[in-house]
Amino acid sequence: MPRVGKAQLDTAFKLFPIPKKITAQPGVGMLHMPRHVYYADDIFPFKLSKEMSSLARVKRVVDGGIQLFLDSEMELPVNAEGYRIQIANNVIKIKAKERSGLFYGLQTIKQLIQDMKEHNIPIPACDILDYPDVSHRAVHIDLKHHLDDMPYYYSVIDRLAEIKVNAVILEFEDKLRYEHTPLIGADHAFSIDEFRALSDYAQERFVKISPLIQGLGHASFILKHPTYRSLREDPLSDWAFSPLDSGTYAILFNLYDEALKATPYGEYIHIGGDEVGQLGQSTLSKESGMSAFELQMYWLNKVSSYIISRGRVPIFWDDMVFKLKGLYETTYDDSMPIDSAKMHWVKSLKLLQDNIALFPKECIFMRWNYSTPWAYGNNRAIKWYRDNGLKIMGATAAQQVAPMMPRDQSNFKSIKAFAEIAKNSEMQHMLCTVWDDSSPHFETVWRGLYYFAAMNWNYVEIDSHTANISFLQRFYGLNYKDSVYTFQDKLEESLKFWDRALLERGHRYKFPNDTNETKILNIPLTMGDSNWSLSQKERLDNARKCVKLYEELRKEIRKSQNLALRNHFALQIFEQINELHVYPAHVLLLLERYDKANEDSTKLVVKKELSALLDEFESLRSSFSKIFYLQRLHNPIDYLLDSNFHQHLANGTQNDDWMFVFELMFIANLREWLQDQTP
Repeated sequence: MPRVGKAQLDTAFKLFPIPKKITAQPGVGMLHMPRHVYYADDIFPFKLSKEMSSLARVKRVVDGGIQLFLDSEMELPVNAEGYRIQIANNVIKIKAKERSGLFYGLQTIKQLIQDMKEHNIPIPACDILDYPDVSHRAVHIDLKHHLDDMPYYYSVIDRLAEIKVNAVILEFEDKLRYEHTPLIGADHAFSIDEFRALSDYAQERFVKISPLIQGLGHASFILKHPTYRSLREDPLSDWAFSPLDSGTYAILFNLYDEALKATPYGEYIHIGGDEVGQLGQSTLSKESGMSAFELQMYWLNKVSSYIISRGRVPIFWDDMVFKLKGLYETTYDDSMPIDSAKMHWVKSLKLLQDNIALFPKECIFMRWNYSTPWAYGNNRAIKWYRDNGLKIMGATAAQQVAPMMPRDQSNFKSIKAFAEIAKNSEMQHMLCTVWDDSSPHFETVWRGLYYFAAMNWNYVEIDSHTANISFLQRFYGLNYKDSVYTFQDKLEESLKFWDRALLERGHRYKFPNDTNETKILNIPLTMGDSNWSLSQKERLDNARKCVKLYEELRKEIRKSQNLALRNHFALQIFEQINELHVYPAHVLLLLERYDKANEDSTKLVVKKELSALLDEFESLRSSFSKIFYLQRLHNPIDYLLDSNFHQHLANGTQNDDWMFVFELMFIANLREWLQDQTP
């Protein structure tokens, strides 16, 4: 191997998260792959990555290996998780104050070794000092509308641990097999023991799993069952519990207890509590004379007290706090003039302060903002919590509601902005949500998770291009020297056309159960005078761009598949998304040809091509589902859907039709239209 120095630390080696401080040293670093590992004192046993688990264990310090030391007296800016690495003279030494620090040091070494092997260069002599900005770095796994097989979740834990994520908030909904309330758990739910085993595995890798059990609102997974209908705040809606019915707490406390058994190492229970717009409708609520805010806080205090009695800390989505006091718009609307936002706070601050006694001090208030964390009200809310001695956690998102995959460069700008806020405000709890409303494959969200993990471990000023280069190298082992492939950015951009290609109005991310909100593209009964093509010029021009970009993406994804060294399954998912998303463009361009055809014979040819294209969809769908459901479990045939209050796409059908619902509707309309065409 050639000798390398400081320059290669910045070019060939792409550590992500980026360590706090890397100092190049003179002399020889690590010239070859490590051959053994030395554990000082009582460190062994210690979980190593698969790549390192084959290293021979030695009982004395020798050349060519990795050495692990614990030193409770070493100086670090933080008490936990920090480490120091020294690489010199063919030895890698990792020192930390505690075992988690050694583990995270090993994750950095794993990245260095990967790059060493893949670039065929030695690791330069260097000194690395590293520690986190944020102590609690959690990722949300939402089981609302689907389950993957259990081995997949083990692989997710492995990959999260590699990027120094140390917590998971697992949103169970009905995917836990509750023993005391078996009706709530779906037929294909995993048992308490299965989730406890996953928790054991995660704990060994310094990832603590805590549960999220939706509470006051988002309770459809419980209240959809006739047995629990009497607990509804609105008898006609399965959305929210009655906060004054004792039966509400009998159910929730049972669910909490079983979730605790499934997650024995967790420190928290996330209780939900967001988006409850129906309070005050039940007979009990009306008779109480309590305001919606008082009802909300009554519930929050009641469940918080129980959770604290069980040795956990409650976490609560905080939107209702500000909605019910007229401040919520300021927390997300970055188009609101700052003077106007400030005036809202001047007017409403007293309303908050007058009710401060209702805020449970032990609870963590989760300040969530997935798109505009720089909004005035978001930062003002954080300051208000701090000024009043309340605990706070920030929440960003790697996936919101977009169908198929995230958008906006995997939400890079927002993730980065909230990480900067966390560091500047010394916020010690951050969560990255991965919502299942449109149920994208988890493989599509890894880039956003890498961004979150990297920037909440060590916030650095970095642009999306540089961050993407590091992600490509870390996640796929794609080391492009001449050009950087940005197929994911291009696919996200192209999906913006796919989102609306078949719609006159509405959004693809919502299930079309309201014809006033969603309308499929209309095709005139008669065509042939080019009027339809003229009226749809912008749509058709975008269809042509989509087809062109599809061809570029096809080449780039296939080249990436040939060059990638790991995580090939993610590339298979993106390949299938690309194949599926271009389909509406092909259909629309054939309709344009039909509309512009001057001869009946030409129209007949196009009509046959259209029929053939419609027939091809089932094959396209089958290929997509074969990959998409490789480790994903189908819902049981008799699975009971809820009322779909928010029109979640993935809650629209019993089978997987929801994934293709707009194509299926359009194809049905188009087949009927074709039958009416005379040529």
